[in-house]
Amino acid sequence: MKNQKRRERGFTLVEMLVVVAILFIAVMLSAPYLSKQIQRSKLVGAANQIAGLMRLARLDAIKQSQFGCVTIDGRILGYGSVSGTCATRDRPLSGGEVVLAKNVSASVSGFTANVAVFRSDGSMPPEGLGEIRLEVPELSGGRHCMRVRVSTAATGRILIEKWDAKTSAWHTNGDPKSWDWTPNAGNCP
Repeated sequence: MKNQKRRERGFTLVEMLVVVAILFIAVMLSAPYLSKQIQRSKLVGAANQIAGLMRLARLDAIKQSQFGCVTIDGRILGYGSVSGTCATRDRPLSGGEVVLAKNVSASVSGFTANVAVFRSDGSMPPEGLGEIRLEVPELSGGRHCMRVRVSTAATGRILIEKWDAKTSAWHTNGDPKSWDWTPNAGNCP
């Protein structure tokens, strides 16, 4: 009988270190891309949430035959009101608050007293048309800009648009893959 050595199966320390080094290099190469994608996702998510809240306020106004309101004053809140100025917050809407992610900033243009008011027929007062602009900084410099706006007072149609730095124009929502993600060199328009 021969005495055969039994061979142990497994990995050597050198093999394990090589695998760990390759994984580390892959993570380091993909980190900038992933962080850019995260910033973009925050921006698109905030725009979708705000548009959804505005649509919810509009539908609530139609359903309740009252006013639907979205206020933008540090917080973005949706509620129903019996007054056309939305001074009273009679009925908070379920899920009626949007909390912006870190690094996403919002500004308001056009809405009277920073309040979007929807009438009981779903329309808006013409003098109350406006938009909420969102910005997020790009890690490599520049900014990405989006806006949620009410396009016509008669219908209360809510659009999401992205600023295209290459064409210097706003592009409406649709397939987000068609949006150009070249950062705007300066501030948002």
